[in-house]
Amino acid sequence: MFTPLRDEPLPRRELLRRTAAGGVAVSVGALLAACGANKAAAPTTTVPKTVVTFSPYRGTVSKTVQALYDQVLDQFNSQNKTIEVRLTPILQGNYSGTIASILAGNAPDVFEDYDSTPYTEAGYLLDISGYLKGHDMSIFNASTISHFTVGGKIYAMPVSIESMVTAVNLSLLDTAGVALPPQNWTVEQAQSVYETLAKPATTSEPAHYGGAIYFLSGYPVPMYLHGYGATYVDPTNATMCALGATKAIDCGTYLFGLLSTNVCNQLIGSSTADFAAATLGTTLCGSWMIPQFLNVPAGVDWDFYPMPAGPVGSFTYGSAAMYGIPTTTKHAEEAWAFLEWITFEPNLQNALIQMFLLPPATIPLYDNWVSLVKTYAPPLAKKNLGTFQSSVANSVVPAEFTYNSTDAFALVAQGMSEILKSQAAVPEVFTATASQVDTYEQSQAQQASHTSAANN
Repeated sequence: MFTPLRDEPLPRRELLRRTAAGGVAVSVGALLAACGANKAAAPTTTVPKTVVTFSPYRGTVSKTVQALYDQVLDQFNSQNKTIEVRLTPILQGNYSGTIASILAGNAPDVFEDYDSTPYTEAGYLLDISGYLKGHDMSIFNASTISHFTVGGKIYAMPVSIESMVTAVNLSLLDTAGVALPPQNWTVEQAQSVYETLAKPATTSEPAHYGGAIYFLSGYPVPMYLHGYGATYVDPTNATMCALGATKAIDCGTYLFGLLSTNVCNQLIGSSTADFAAATLGTTLCGSWMIPQFLNVPAGVDWDFYPMPAGPVGSFTYGSAAMYGIPTTTKHAEEAWAFLEWITFEPNLQNALIQMFLLPPATIPLYDNWVSLVKTYAPPLAKKNLGTFQSSVANSVVPAEFTYNSTDAFALVAQGMSEILKSQAAVPEVFTATASQVDTYEQSQAQQASHTSAANN
């Protein structure tokens, strides 16, 4: 059952307005009483509220979740005398459906989605940079805000600062006689653990893997490359692919070496069942996956570790989930007032922690997240939850491509698939893939230039 969160202080302007109004009422009342007056009270005028619609993609999936959102919105609505926020049907990451509603002029005034990129590329999100002046942006993950920034303008706000860590089956390590790795373990130390725990399939048992490599849309997520000081995209030219760089090739050689020898497998979705069954010695746990680890048998000794550090450090997976305001809204000021409240104030963030164990959108609330996870998920109370918190500073949003088309992603995924299926050499495939992406991007730029010239 959702418990009402603490009442938040009213904005100073609203507080002064109410105090002033209250003071006048008391003074008049006292004066009338002193004079013995017995007159009918003057009629009051009720100012209609502006209705703002809000569509969270978790919003109405159950009565319990609906009640949670209703209580949070009641808190905002009770504090605000000019705006009423109402839930509208959830869109659930349906980019084409959301864009259609924006074009039709009936999109929600504030909506949540998995990523801002499809909307910023098409120009469908309101620039909120002006509203953010004077706000302390250091409370957010820098990679996330950078992802929402196009041409120096910010178009969305984060839903959550997520991170990914490693869950290690300590019972398996003990059985294998492997010493526990240090919390600041490296990719070399992780490889040693993976190789010790991996076993080929037999007639009586399935294959055992030492670890899992996280793939997204057919390619390893960028956190691995960042650990080697590499990226998918050239930092000096966002239209150029950087997979051909030596550091990127070094990272790819490490990852695909683990996969090709069946020391590790691909993590696509969740692997907690394999982890619980001890056929996977270590696995990855994103902060959004935490509820799944409540199902690990009580007899299994395990704990959270940071992502193993590459040559330049340990990096983790970041979330691109966003709240945005469509350009078609008729209530931009009111929509921003609500968006500002749900991202800078703790009410909705704390409620999402309670319901989904979802990490907060701001770094200062992470202490509260750790505390609430221990409260709402007692089996995890003694786990190293601080690992998630300490990893936030190195959280990397996965969709770091700034290309104008998902075709660039498809080219990268195609190259990765070639390595996995045919055991093709990493250096050659990475270099060829980078060249293909660059050629594609150059053709896109030329086409855009011709179109612009024709229109002018």
